[in-house]
Amino acid sequence: LGGGAAPGGELPLGGGKVGAERGEALLGRAWVETLHPDDLDRLYRRWFAAFETNAAFECEYRLRNAAGDYRWQVARAVPVNAQGGCYWVGTVTDVHDRVAAEAKARARQEQIQLAQDAAGVGAYDWDIVTDTLVWNDGCKRVFGLPLNSEVSYQRFRELLHPDDRGRTDAIVARALDPADPDDSYNTEYRVILPGGAVRWVD
Repeated sequence: LGGGAAPGGELPLGGGKVGAERGEALLGRAWVETLHPDDLDRLYRRWFAAFETNAAFECEYRLRNAAGDYRWQVARAVPVNAQGGCYWVGTVTDVHDRVAAEAKARARQEQIQLAQDAAGVGAYDWDIVTDTLVWNDGCKRVFGLPLNSEVSYQRFRELLHPDDRGRTDAIVARALDPADPDDSYNTEYRVILPGGAVRWVD
């Protein structure tokens, strides 16, 4: 849905799925009645901040449709200086499916994290092209590191027991060697925790 705002600051913020029969009402301030109460203050603050500073505007919020269901919308607008004042021209897009999918993915990730924390399991991601190593919170806990710690392969090696570093390096090199048919990485090693205690990690 596209639209424009007059110099007085009124903006049509109703998404395409709100219902055509309500379009006329939404062109004024009546659209406030369709907003989710939890989004009203945030939307107002962002819109009037953009209005007062003549800046671009963007905000996600929920609108109640004709069936009484709330759906997520994203409104974007830019100021256009014209004779008679400044006008805002923008669009409103229904993004409910995307927001719902993101929320579902976050909930699933939280469940995975809870399960990993309960089992004492960590997860990592190593981009060998950029040599970027990322550990989740569970992995940092396994190694006894603060959650805000930066990690790298070199840091990982420093945390290993000295007697296990060479063997671990060899296993990693073999897993990364394209000429080696065995590209699996499965090993056990000892980790030296900050207090000096030794922990076996699989």
